[in-house]
Amino acid sequence: MLMDDSQLLLAYTRHGDRAAFQRLVERHINFVYAAAIRQIRDPHLAEDITQAVFLVFSQRVSRLKPGTLLKGWLFNTTRYAVANSRRADTRRKFHEREAAAMRSDMVREDHWTEIPPHLDDAMARLSESDRRVLLLRFFEDLPLAAVGQALGISQDAAKKRVARALEHLRHLLVGRGSAGAGNSLDRVFQATSAQIAPAYLAKATVDLVLNNASGSSAAFSLAKGATKMMSFARAKLLAIQCVIAGASIGTVAVLAHSESKVVPSHPSEPVLVAMADAAPSSPSADEKDADFKACCQVMQSIVDGFDRNDLAAVDVLYYFKPGSDPKTIAAVHDIHEMQMANYRLKKAAVTRFGMRGTLLYTAITTDAECFVEYLTRISPQDARVAGDTLTITPSAHGSLDFGVGRATFYFLRDQGVWKLDAARSFSVTFRAARRHPVAGESPIETMTAAVHLIAGHFNAIADDIDKGNIADEAETQRRISAAWDDLNSQFREYGGSIHVH
Repeated sequence: MLMDDSQLLLAYTRHGDRAAFQRLVERHINFVYAAAIRQIRDPHLAEDITQAVFLVFSQRVSRLKPGTLLKGWLFNTTRYAVANSRRADTRRKFHEREAAAMRSDMVREDHWTEIPPHLDDAMARLSESDRRVLLLRFFEDLPLAAVGQALGISQDAAKKRVARALEHLRHLLVGRGSAGAGNSLDRVFQATSAQIAPAYLAKATVDLVLNNASGSSAAFSLAKGATKMMSFARAKLLAIQCVIAGASIGTVAVLAHSESKVVPSHPSEPVLVAMADAAPSSPSADEKDADFKACCQVMQSIVDGFDRNDLAAVDVLYYFKPGSDPKTIAAVHDIHEMQMANYRLKKAAVTRFGMRGTLLYTAITTDAECFVEYLTRISPQDARVAGDTLTITPSAHGSLDFGVGRATFYFLRDQGVWKLDAARSFSVTFRAARRHPVAGESPIETMTAAVHLIAGHFNAIADDIDKGNIADEAETQRRISAAWDDLNSQFREYGGSIHVH
């Protein structure tokens, strides 16, 4: 009997059935490849993106919720992988390949050049219900009766839902200037979903994921970037299971669906920097350059502190003005403790498992990871100096994987030493509550207990990786998931975040 997606997923996640995973790849590889080729118009890059999507799938398949439409998940993941490919350092080569591809025979059809490049963006902007019905009807190729059955509605209701979703999609395409949007979208779906992946790609993908076969390093790089982007999108939309430092502006990430925020005392109070009575003279170009390099060294020293697993060395590089809220300072320390354990785990995994170790999903991103990339995007021209304060805002062309974009970081010269001005650069929120409260325990103490719990788990996993007690990255991922499950079993809500102003 032919197994459906949910049965295959269960066979793979519960029993490690490799044949089930292979069947899922074979069933959906044309869909992923067609989605990639629509958006990037380069067959070779589309192959890398396709393999990247299934690498991410292999890491995250155990976390798919029951009832998840697999094509919907693959659609979203493909978009993340495509977006990451466009942000890669090989952007120039990508555009050259895109230009060549646009001259090839595969893009000669009128409807292909008008609509498909915009189709996936427009689909992504649809509501979840509209996108689901279109995926079922045109990409799962289900008759209306089967669409209705999948949605729990009648065939007539399904027909109306499909028509309404198509109309919404047509409006979105017209809004993006697609001249062909007035044509039959049915034909467009048929044409764009008919792209067939190369015959060898399914086997190569399965070998890459399951058999540790050598494959394109680009696929691993794209998978890693897509995983990061998915993590940030999940944090923004769902506010779940994570502590994110250096995250995108306004992002608050919390554990166990906590949506409340405890903001430090007087959050609107401006941070005043002590200045001399007389306005300071403008620094010379050489002085400004020296100050910029010193502040870059602060960020590099934070990274070095993470590399050495030296929490004290990292904390001392963050400046808090006298009288700062002690709870805020304690929360930053706790968040750094969790980040450092996470950083150590990831570093151990990459050392032991190579590129596959980069695909682990821990739900935490660290200041170190943020600054490693931030340092590659800034120059002295991005700095502004006023007395003992220096600000850095990356140029508009930079777009960071870790979500800080053009965020400004502030540095203050404290007794002749530059430090990162935490109060001006970040806002800190924190909240914690046990499932079984401990008498007399304050919220910050509860948060600290949760931090110690997850950090302890992550350090233990790192120890086991270093000792060779963990066989592969899949076992590592299971241990990470178990760590979060343990935290959720003890804390009904918990969260702490540092987010860039």
